Amino acid sequence: MRLRARVFWTPKGGSTEEEYEDAYWPTRDIDGRLKGFRCAVGDGATESSFSGLWARLLVRAYCRKALDGRRLDRSLRELACIWRSQAVTGALPWYAEQKLEQGAFSSLLGLQIGEDGQWRSSAVGDTCLFHLRSGDVREVFPVERADDFTNSPVLISSAPHHNRTLSGHARELSGEWERGDVFLLMTDAIACWYLRCIEEGGCPSIPRRRPSFGPWLARMRNDGAVRNDDTTLMRVEML
Repeated sequence: MRLRARVFWTPKGGSTEEEYEDAYWPTRDIDGRLKGFRCAVGDGATESSFSGLWARLLVRAYCRKALDGRRLDRSLRELACIWRSQAVTGALPWYAEQKLEQGAFSSLLGLQIGEDGQWRSSAVGDTCLFHLRSGDVREVFPVERADDFTNSPVLISSAPHHNRTLSGHARELSGEWERGDVFLLMTDAIACWYLRCIEEGGCPSIPRRRPSFGPWLARMRNDGAVRNDDTTLMRVEML
């Protein structure tokens, strides 16, 4: 199979690129023939410490098949140890240590595409997948309505005790792909706008060139159409 994958991302308005807390994998553009493909997008919760780091660890682990199968709990504990070792590089004041113990939180949306014409997606949280064919939206996953986005989605935590009920909130969806199909992976702010446009009968248009994406998103934020938050969009085209 042949595909093209590109990522468009922008930190929230008023923040620097270093403060961007979303994550994606792969981190480079893909354009070529592959036997199989995995990608993932995560959205680190701003309220928690070092959430961007946690999101980056999660998306990379998914794409390296480290979060598959029965060893999920063990894998998350191992990732949590890595997260802490990278987050703490010296002594912390008591209040920072206390917040660190509360853990970091992130959504995770993964997509795997096989050369057998099948695809499968796994999700925890409100980062969304849209499957398009001939301009029509065939699947929306895991949030199905714009009004279902909340300020407190279930997320994956670097603190194991927060993940005790995680399996009950993990979602999966699978389907078939055809040449010409497009998969869009979006973090919540832009996904909510995109889904609302669909519900209102519109045909959302998003720039496909990186130099155009930032200015377009800034206008959408200024108009109040897209909430001001870290924004990530991965576009995967089946060629």
